[in-house]
Amino acid sequence: MNVNLYQWSPTLIAFSADPAHTTKSTSHHVLKLLSTTRVTHNLETTSNSTFGPLYYVAGKNNDTGAHIFKAAVYNSTASVPVSLTFQGIKEGTKASLTVLTTNDPWAWNTVEKAGTDVVQNNITTIQAGAGGVFRFTLPAVSVSLLKTL
Repeated sequence: MNVNLYQWSPTLIAFSADPAHTTKSTSHHVLKLLSTTRVTHNLETTSNSTFGPLYYVAGKNNDTGAHIFKAAVYNSTASVPVSLTFQGIKEGTKASLTVLTTNDPWAWNTVEKAGTDVVQNNITTIQAGAGGVFRFTLPAVSVSLLKTL
């Protein structure tokens, strides 16, 4: 979106004639995270809790063999604990966990604050414990992706 001439709000990237004003929206970060790790087959999921505030999908990429968990925590005031297993995953299996979050749930990236990004991108490596269970906590406002290595 050219901020000098527009009729609607940007959804991915805002810019002006000054390249220093190019700004990636929060939606850009989410889309990039979720779309760059492909699921070729969805996996059936079960849970011992109600659906929400954690919304998720589990799958597998048959080309890479990676098991994938994509999740969003929405409309919550507290962090959400997650215990996750995949069929065939054993204790000691490592996974990359990427969590996008922010300190202010009402914040957004703007051209006026170019260079400032409200999205915090945290990447950690976690390991499956006994029974092949991955245990982690997701912040109250977050989108995340777990991919086995």
